[in-house]
Amino acid sequence: MSVDEFYEAHSLREYDQNIIGVVKIAKRSKSFGDLVWLIHEIDDGEQVFSMVEANGAQLFPVGTRVQAVVYASSKGFKVRSMRELTQSEEDDAG
Repeated sequence: MSVDEFYEAHSLREYDQNIIGVVKIAKRSKSFGDLVWLIHEIDDGEQVFSMVEANGAQLFPVGTRVQAVVYASSKGFKVRSMRELTQSEEDDAG
């Protein structure tokens, strides 16, 4: 499934969507005034997040399983909030 197909399938233009995924890329950038999370790609049905940290916000390590609230913007997917899954949540999702 392409990112565009995922975008359409989940109607992300219309509302926030809870998504469980894994962090693939984590990088720091001073070019953003706010914390910006971008969906990087989709691997076998699991969402993969590329993350940019700004203003001292927490940066999740690569490989972290997370739950994100995703919304659509003119520049593609962005994540409104993200948190690490607990072990019991991972077991339930697994």
